Amino acid sequence: MQLSQSSFGGSVLSNQQLRQLTPSAFAAEPFAKCSARYAYIPTVDVIDGLRENGFVPTFAKQSAARSEEKR
Repeated sequence: MQLSQSSFGGSVLSNQQLRQLTPSAFAAEPFAKCSARYAYIPTVDVIDGLRENGFVPTFAKQSAARSEEKR
């Protein structure tokens, strides 16, 4: 897989690479216990929107959930 470079010299991460590093960014629905008023916006939609406006991901890390039920 060929990586492109950002203008800052870092490798630009593809969605496939992001999926491996941060699987929760590709969740299809919110956590089950969220309020009905919670407006769910998939993180990947935000990432794609940023790409469309010239911003690219060069680093990604997923934190561990503190709550056992959210892991």
